[in-house]
Amino acid sequence: MMRCILLLSCCLIGLLLALNPVAAATPDTSIAGSAGSAANQEQEKLKFEQNKLALLKDQLQIERRKVTRDALKDWSEIVQAAVTAISILIVGWWSYRRFGWAQERYPNIEFTADIDLAGAHQDAMIVELIAYIENKGKVQHKMTQFTFSLDGLFEEDPVNVAEKWGGQVDFPRAIARGSFLPSTMNYFFVDPGTKAKYSWVARVPIETRFLLLHCGFRYLKRHDTGHTAERSIKIPDRLQLNSI
Repeated sequence: MMRCILLLSCCLIGLLLALNPVAAATPDTSIAGSAGSAANQEQEKLKFEQNKLALLKDQLQIERRKVTRDALKDWSEIVQAAVTAISILIVGWWSYRRFGWAQERYPNIEFTADIDLAGAHQDAMIVELIAYIENKGKVQHKMTQFTFSLDGLFEEDPVNVAEKWGGQVDFPRAIARGSFLPSTMNYFFVDPGTKAKYSWVARVPIETRFLLLHCGFRYLKRHDTGHTAERSIKIPDRLQLNSI
């Protein structure tokens, strides 16, 4: 009995499948759909990996460009430092050549002396002793020991020469000794392109016929170098006549 029922059921199922082939094909379609979904997932995964690889590649290029910029910046700073150092060396050499070796800091000083006869009064003459210092160089100069000596030759004095003056005429009368600098000053300076005047007023005996002014100075902190200047004049006869 059971065997007949099972056989009948199988026949009915077979008949239904024969009448509805679409239903019979459904399991195959489902299997194909599952296979297509797996393929799509693999494609999506592959596409994601490709996008990730492209992103990493772009990031690597950005880092490479950054490293290149940093390297160029470092080299630029090195080159700039080298150029600065070379420029300093060139300027130092040029300054030494002009200021040291060529001694631009020394002369270009014009130093002259003069005697100005103000006039005679009673038994003396008033005389202004003048020293001019003109700085024709490009640096400031500081000087010290700015001294002078004024000597004279009277009417009754013979005209002799002296070995201490290198065989020049000797002015035996010491009239005045001093300094053009006030006692409160240890040094003076002359700026580039300026001409300075220094004076000292002396009393000269009326019987003096000739005067010799000798003056000089030393450069500050270079006492072994300096300049000297001399000036000699004849006292006009009218000064003696006016004093009588």
